[in-house]
Parts: sequence; structure tokens; C-alpha cells
Amino acid sequence: MKINFVNHLTCPNHSDRNIKLSIKSLICQSENECTEGFLECKECEATFPIIDGIAIIVNDIAGYIETRTEIYGRWILNCKSNDLKEYLKNIGKKISNPTNIDRYEEGGILFPTYKWMQNANHTEDRLMKLLRWKIKPNEIHYKIIHGLNTKLDGIVLDIGCATGTTTLQLTNKFSFVIGVDLSFSFIKEARKNMYESNISNVEFFVMDVTYVPFSQLKFDLIIALNVIELVNTRLFLKMTHKILKPHAEMIIASPYDFNREKTIDKIYDEKSLRDILRSSGFEISVKTESETFTPWILKISERTYLFYFVDFIKVKKISKHKSKEMPLKEYDRRF
Repeated sequence: MKINFVNHLTCPNHSDRNIKLSIKSLICQSENECTEGFLECKECEATFPIIDGIAIIVNDIAGYIETRTEIYGRWILNCKSNDLKEYLKNIGKKISNPTNIDRYEEGGILFPTYKWMQNANHTEDRLMKLLRWKIKPNEIHYKIIHGLNTKLDGIVLDIGCATGTTTLQLTNKFSFVIGVDLSFSFIKEARKNMYESNISNVEFFVMDVTYVPFSQLKFDLIIALNVIELVNTRLFLKMTHKILKPHAEMIIASPYDFNREKTIDKIYDEKSLRDILRSSGFEISVKTESETFTPWILKISERTYLFYFVDFIKVKKISKHKSKEMPLKEYDRRF
């Protein structure tokens, strides 16, 4: 993690998000790169680990590790500092029901799928050769990037960034871009791509989308592609509304495929999603008032593909969020 990136982070345990996190570096790769350490809140003593250069900001670290026991084992074996190793061992004692690896992590069934999906070079792919004159597999990414006005003093948050392709493309248009995902493996791949591209105005970290370490009115743009199915939508919109600046935009894409995940909130379609966006203080762009159809292709294996038409929606924050929701602690905070 870039050490100076901590200036962007506040403790998510405080509702006003005004308490800054501080960094305790245990091992540094360079003057501005912490590979092992902790993010700490001096007010509530919350601690979030930095492992392999990746900050992990989740509400329940034991619960997070519980579904990633293979990755947890590698953390224990590979970490260099005694403080981090002791921290991880103590967290491991709280695990009561360890399960197989999360399917979005390396070794999981969907990790290679999303890694392929984000790859811009499909020239050798069998299906893409057949469809190359009729479909652009990365159309949604081009639609996002080319449809945005450059704001060189702006800050962007890419939620559910996977391996960071869209996040990195946004760095040409904004002063700083932040990519977050719940998959440690995705973020590790995204940071690898960041360094290979030699891009400095970006950072990635693991984050629970309902447990955000950002102050209010921070972002000029939020991107959220295919995450509505994975979160409590009402809580998600309440959170994004708070951290967006007045009249700032958010871009959402969804295939409305609620069968692939546990439904946390309710099942939405093109009409009900637009209805809740309006009631949550957002104005929908005229161009996306009606349902849209944008190709989105996932490669499951060499012989299996999943083809979606996602609904692409652009909205603008226009008013205060007035819906009354139960306290945050009542919800399942995990994706």
C-alpha cells in the first residue's frame, strides 16, 4: 500500500467518518510502499491489516478469513514480520466454521473468469473470432471511459473493480482513482497491473462495500459494475449518496442475475432499480431512462461462456437521502 494513501482513509467505525486512520509500517518495500503493517484508529483502537501490500478494511476479519482459509494459510507462511504473524494467528483462533476457498479468489471457479473478462485482447479467443464483427466484448468499458469528461482534480471510486482494468483506464481522466473489491486475489492482480503499467495516481485495497473508510462528500464519480446482485441495494445507495459530492455522478451496470448469489436485499429489475435510485436522491440520465442492453461476456472455460446484456445506468446525486433504514449493524456487511 502506498503510505501516503492513508491520507484518504477514515475509520469506518465512526458514523461521521471524521477520524483519520494512521499507518503502522512493519516492512516497507520502498519509502512510500508498505508491504506489511496495520491501519489503526487511535479513537476506537480498530486495526486493519496490510498484507502483501494490500490493506484489508472489513468489519469482521475473522469472518473474511473463514471463507478464505487457503489464502489465510499462505499469509501465515509468507509474512515476514512477527507482529503480523501473531495478529493473524490470534484472528485464526476466532474461526469457528472454516470453508473452502471463496469462488472469487485465486483457485476459485470465478477467478479466471473475471480475469479473462477484463482482458482487452480477445483476438485469439475462439468465440470472439466468430463474433468479432458484431460485438465488442469490452463495450461497457469503452462506454464508461469515452463518455466521461476529464476532471483532473477529481477523485473516483471503482466498487467491485476486479482486476482493475476500468480503474486503470480512468487514471487518464482524473487526478486519483481508487479501486476496491472484496476479493484479495483480484486486488493483488490489480496492483500487479498497476505497477506493470507504471501508473501512480491509483491505489487498490480490499473493502466491504457497506463498511466504507471514506469521509462524506469525497468522490466526483463512483463506478459500480455488476455489484447490485451482491449487496444490500438500499444500504449501498445510502452509502454512495453520502460519499459522493453534490451533483456528482455514479455509473451502475447490472444483468439482474440474482440467481448466481445469495440475495441480500431483494430482487430488482430495470424499473424497480430506477425507482429506488430516484427515491435515494439520484437523478437518472436521460440517455439511460429506459432499459439499456450492453453486451457482457464471461468465459467460464474454454468451451463455456456466459453472455449477459447488462443494464447500463448513469445517475447524478441531486438531494439528501431521506429513506429510513435500520442501523448498519443489522445488515450482513459482507458481499
